Amino acid sequence: MKEERIFIVAGLGFGDEGKGSIVDYLARRYDIKSIVRYNGGPQAAHYVVNSDGYLHCFAQYGSGTFSGASTYLFDKVMVDPVRLGHEANSLAKKGVKRPLWLVSIDPDCLIVTPFHGIINQMLEISRGNKKHGSCGFGVGEAVKDGRNYGEMALRAKDLSDPETLQTKLDFLWRMKTDIAEQIASEQPENSKLQELLGNLKDEKYVGRLASYYSSFSKALKIGKKKGAEISGSVVFEGAQGVLLDEKRGFYPHITHSCTTFANAEELIGSMGLQGKVVKIGVIRAYSTRHGAGPFVTYNKWLTGKIPDTHNITNEWQGEFRIGWFDLVASRYALRVAGKINCVALTNLDRLDFEKIRVCEAYEYCGKKDASLQEYFEFEETSGKIMIKNINFPAKTSSEHQGKLAELLKLCRPIYQTVKKAEYIHFLESELKIKIAIASYGEKAEDKVELRPLLQ
Repeated sequence: MKEERIFIVAGLGFGDEGKGSIVDYLARRYDIKSIVRYNGGPQAAHYVVNSDGYLHCFAQYGSGTFSGASTYLFDKVMVDPVRLGHEANSLAKKGVKRPLWLVSIDPDCLIVTPFHGIINQMLEISRGNKKHGSCGFGVGEAVKDGRNYGEMALRAKDLSDPETLQTKLDFLWRMKTDIAEQIASEQPENSKLQELLGNLKDEKYVGRLASYYSSFSKALKIGKKKGAEISGSVVFEGAQGVLLDEKRGFYPHITHSCTTFANAEELIGSMGLQGKVVKIGVIRAYSTRHGAGPFVTYNKWLTGKIPDTHNITNEWQGEFRIGWFDLVASRYALRVAGKINCVALTNLDRLDFEKIRVCEAYEYCGKKDASLQEYFEFEETSGKIMIKNINFPAKTSSEHQGKLAELLKLCRPIYQTVKKAEYIHFLESELKIKIAIASYGEKAEDKVELRPLLQ
């Protein structure tokens, strides 16, 4: 069997690292035929700008679509048919021919419905100033259904079976309406919650949705054998980032999926793909976070100095926060990710400073107790607690990760300054990882391969 090129791309931050741009580069540079999305769902936002200047935010399609690569949605991916249809229409307007022919869906993919989105939004609104940082699309709610409802959870294979589709949608609608009524009853004065409840209680909702899904499914390729449509060289494209990982992220500010390389490695093994696997971690040349949760290096001045052109303040995630590069968080991210081959460092063009600040440690500003050593490697100097690393226990829990999140909120960054000309070498040395791709812009031609990916 011919050995093909196999790349796995995962983010090493809180998402928004530039994964789409790197996948687009790999697709063009290495003649990639297939893109496999192996986690996440329609909340992904991978921006790509092609050589003609067309911009697209890839959500459910692979970010190599502009170069002709097909997309396969692995069974760990959640699919929103309505948003998928909108994305296909958008790609068609940008010159992609018959985009629905380019995407294949695993039959076991969970379906994200508008019902999930409404519950997701109602829960986030009800949390007030204790928001989790949701995108408001309902992906996490669909994941919960897959775990809680078993065979009654709606999956891609059900879309082409009218009777099953109607039965499951009706079940979901009734379950979500009951949950929505409970949420709304706890805050009867909240007009937004009452409005969302009213939208959900529309008795014609199920019929309209079933009709759309049934019609749309006729244009989709829903596979019968896992990965049968994959051919040639392939990129496995991850969503979100490892600092949002379901098990190792800072609970509850997480995504409900595995964001490491594990899903991709599982699929490669089950399909028997042959070829050298190159695992690439993607990280910005500075830190970012869109959504609630601890962000030690957040810097209001830097956020205003280099505002992001694609990620803007929105109702659900709030402000797109920016900070200096965080070595402590990045070392932890590398441990969460596991063994990788190299890193792609993006957005270097936006750090237009002769000297760049880098967070080398945290000062813990909270009350010291005996449990602190469970979470950090630290030293006490002149009465100050200086944290160098976040601990990585063999096993963890939501309680442990939740306490870690609270402790991180009590930390402040300790910086050192690095010359711009020495920046890449400095990060390689500190993180003990090779930086193989340097990105100086949005397009594929703005990438520089500092080291060969295939040897």
